[in-house]
Amino acid sequence: MQPAEIAAVHGAAMRDTFSVGSALSRSFQIWSRSLPLFLGAATLAQLPTVVVSRLTVGRDVPARVPILANLVMQVLVSLTVGLVTHSVLAQIRGRRPGSLECLRVGVQRTWLVFATILTTLLMVAAASLILVVPGVVCAGRWALAATVVAAEGRVRGRERSTLLTEGHRGALLGLLLLLLVASTVVSILLFNLGPRTGLLASVLTETVPLALLISFGSVVLAVAYHQLRTEKEGADLEHITEVFG
Repeated sequence: MQPAEIAAVHGAAMRDTFSVGSALSRSFQIWSRSLPLFLGAATLAQLPTVVVSRLTVGRDVPARVPILANLVMQVLVSLTVGLVTHSVLAQIRGRRPGSLECLRVGVQRTWLVFATILTTLLMVAAASLILVVPGVVCAGRWALAATVVAAEGRVRGRERSTLLTEGHRGALLGLLLLLLVASTVVSILLFNLGPRTGLLASVLTETVPLALLISFGSVVLAVAYHQLRTEKEGADLEHITEVFG
């Protein structure tokens, strides 16, 4: 590669800075291109809770059954985060990875992502018990913790997230709140337009909105991670490595 080409790659990475508008726009482009994979993975992740909730209707079951189902769902959601993050970053760098490759990477990062999500939620909850403000501050600082682990395989995702989110935490929290509100609106619309009872009603009002939130939210966080990384650290080293390769 010639020096001018290296400079062009570096310059392109430097121009990729974070903003809510650009993150949403780019996320929607990537999400719509990979909708079957992303939405399918996020939907399947909820299968344990859907099955348990249907099989236990009107039955007296031990409390550990739904707890275990939710735990399995969280593990599968962690796999989905790893899968989506890998695919998004590869697409940003100009490559379309196959579904099996994304699944393989997602499986490899599942337990790291799961541990990061679980410990981060517990720490944010603990901070919120003291006062609401510390909880909000921690949520902003660690918004990218799971994405960092999924992308880089780092155990200390919260430290890395704290560095990357500096100066943009309010915007990130606002972005995540916007996604949550949008998911709630979709759920309300589906509830009013669809059937009120039965399995289909449960799928439309619970499973579909949550699948949209998980899949699109994971894409948004992966895009935000890439934009913040290139904004703060300059060239995307993985991209340059791929170009050399």
